[in-house]
Amino acid sequence: LFFVFWELMLIPSYFLIKLWGGGAERHYAALKFVLYTLLGSVFMLVGIALLDINYHHWATLRHMEPTYSFDLLQLLSVPIPFSQQVLIFWLLFLGFAFKAPVFPFHTWLPDALLEGPIGMAVVLAGLKLGTFGFIRFSIPLLPDASKSQTVVSIVMALGLAAILYGAIMALVQQDFRRLLAFSSISHLGFVVIGLFALNYQGLQGSLLTMINLGFSTAGLFFIAGFLYSRQQNTQLSSFGGMAKQTPLLASFFLFIGLASIGLPGTNGFVGEFLILLGTFKANWLYGGIAVTGVIFGAAYFLWYYERSMLGPLGKAVKDSISDLHPREILIAAALSVMILWIGLYPAPFLRMMNGSVQALVDRLEGGTVALTDSKQPIRVD
Repeated sequence: LFFVFWELMLIPSYFLIKLWGGGAERHYAALKFVLYTLLGSVFMLVGIALLDINYHHWATLRHMEPTYSFDLLQLLSVPIPFSQQVLIFWLLFLGFAFKAPVFPFHTWLPDALLEGPIGMAVVLAGLKLGTFGFIRFSIPLLPDASKSQTVVSIVMALGLAAILYGAIMALVQQDFRRLLAFSSISHLGFVVIGLFALNYQGLQGSLLTMINLGFSTAGLFFIAGFLYSRQQNTQLSSFGGMAKQTPLLASFFLFIGLASIGLPGTNGFVGEFLILLGTFKANWLYGGIAVTGVIFGAAYFLWYYERSMLGPLGKAVKDSISDLHPREILIAAALSVMILWIGLYPAPFLRMMNGSVQALVDRLEGGTVALTDSKQPIRVD
């Protein structure tokens, strides 16, 4: 069922970009999005089939019913040989990596976010379904492969490359939506390294960051929509000195942007701090490289904000430009409240994920071999 609904997401996404996108290249962006996601789905389907074949072999030898199953709890109760785990891990990894997207499978994202409607950009940037797949399936089903040195080294390298590549590319963008696309790639790199630090702090930080992106990154795309509705584009050349004309817009823009780069007191800080803590605990070198991504992140946001909102009024800024309307204020204020809540009092959110994170850690420590004599399937909430 997960795979079926995973594929069904393609249909509305394709038509949203193609029919309701505002860019001249929306047809190309829609096709690219579908082809990339379908390619990843082929790998995922093969991985799912191999999981079922392994279950069938195990159940047949023990004369168990059913002999075929895609039920997650039943699959979790079956040991998988290490060599098969590694193969299945990479198949599932590719499926989730194309969707996330993880560097270097990311090239569809800037086009989709730039050419598609703002509402869809909010969903694509705010919901990290690919990394959910890692947490829900790859790590618990294939713990021995997930913690093998080769797998961890490769995935960590991809995550760190995403952090630096996304941040550096964001630094040179002139279009705000394209900047946010590369910012999303950089943020996703943090989520990936937190997950594959494979310790409590890293996993908890990644889960919280996935929630946070639904407020901060999605909030910045709402800001992009507010800017677009006033200037009919999001190019830097269309802005300049707008804080004088639109103080509310500039204030929310600054606050949500600072949350996105991890300002203490905001949600972004808590998630990034836990990820970096877990990464340093796993490997000091990885943690040191990740910290440079935080610095680049601050640079690209502050660079764009200074040129778009501060200084003299830009020549392209309309004289009649208006500040935020009541509906826009409500959206920005609601997101800001959540950003502050998680930033100042994250305990309720961390408590909700404690059980799941601990179950993943226990699963990683025990591996699938520990289940060979178990009659009850392990539960991952």
